[in-house]
Amino acid sequence: MKTLQIFGNDLFLQIETTRLSPVNNPAYSFAIGIEFMGGEKGKLIIHSRDVLIQKKLNHYVSSFTATLITNELFNQLCTGIYCQNKEIKEAWITIVDEKFT
Repeated sequence: MKTLQIFGNDLFLQIETTRLSPVNNPAYSFAIGIEFMGGEKGKLIIHSRDVLIQKKLNHYVSSFTATLITNELFNQLCTGIYCQNKEIKEAWITIVDEKFT
């Protein structure tokens, strides 16, 4: 497993758009674009989201499940977490390495 930080200007809009995509027909065109430190690019498609803690409207911590698509042979399953306080500034994902599943 490995953990990555994701951040960007319109991360909130991207997370909400990809989350609304149906699991059996994910919206690849609306997936969150990711660029890794080495220059490799990928896409993150969020399938489900659960609110873990909510203090008030637009102030909560959520977890999600997703698929990370890169140039690898297999898509990678991952789980993630983000905090929203009026907007989302960053999210963290943990990739489940397909070799071990």
